[in-house]
Amino acid sequence: MSTLSREKIVEELINILGADQVVTDEAVLKESSLDRYRKFEQCHKVYTLPTPAAVIYVHNTDEVAKVTTRSMLSRVQVSLLSRVVLKL
Repeated sequence: MSTLSREKIVEELINILGADQVVTDEAVLKESSLDRYRKFEQCHKVYTLPTPAAVIYVHNTDEVAKVTTRSMLSRVQVSLLSRVVLKL
């Protein structure tokens, strides 16, 4: 388990990715804490799970490697969620 504060985790993510790829908006963090099958929590805005320190958006595998390497060294838990965005 990591001894880093949430603020320090966010600071390190910003150093790796840049501020435009690191989201700390409370609504986004709460939404991201939900399992996609937890419809009751989502509908009624009941958040029983811990919220993440940040949600990040990576653009390539190099960024993924940097974040996962740093998280392993810092012993910070990472949960991955993949979304494909098509730009037409």
